[in-house]
Amino acid sequence: MAEAMQMELNDAARNKILRDMQARLASAYYHIPLFAADVLQLYRDDKFTGWVVEPDSGVNNTATLSRLTLKGGK
Repeated sequence: MAEAMQMELNDAARNKILRDMQARLASAYYHIPLFAADVLQLYRDDKFTGWVVEPDSGVNNTATLSRLTLKGGK
């Protein structure tokens, strides 16, 4: 398929060959997670607001840092 793509002069046909190659490659490989972090994070929602929980980083992320405020403004 790679040779056919190199020989093809038509851009649309070449792109189709490339998409087909990518699809075949993706189906040939399976995905196995290498690890899953088992992390416990605590936060004070009684004193602070703006916590953003993300699946990969928990509450320790830039979204939380940019939104975190003290409750009551004290």
